[in-house]
Amino acid sequence: FFFNDTATPQIYTRSIVGSVRCVQETGSEIQKYKQNSFQKMIEVSFNEETKSLTCPQTLAEFHQKVKELFCGKLPEAYKIYYQDSDKDRINVTNELEYKYALSQNIPNLKFTLLACPCLLYTSP
Repeated sequence: FFFNDTATPQIYTRSIVGSVRCVQETGSEIQKYKQNSFQKMIEVSFNEETKSLTCPQTLAEFHQKVKELFCGKLPEAYKIYYQDSDKDRINVTNELEYKYALSQNIPNLKFTLLACPCLLYTSP
């Protein structure tokens, strides 16, 4: 393999400057997301009861706030869903999926909580 480089240093300088600008803009967008995403309001519904809350930063905080909001009405086990922009129901099971849901620009983001029936197994 032979590479014949005829580009001038100015081309490299321009492309590096452009890349740095792109990284700086992306960094500022991430900063805006971090500042603004957790100031927005989200809705949470359980058994046809809907409540609003300030968007928690983590899934653990979400669980804690939801338990406080519904004052002991939640079952021990429940699933979290939201509807994406294509109207598909998406299950949230971990921190990454929660952050992804928040990063989507879904107007009026609403999480739905559904009770998980526990299956009890008895030995024969």
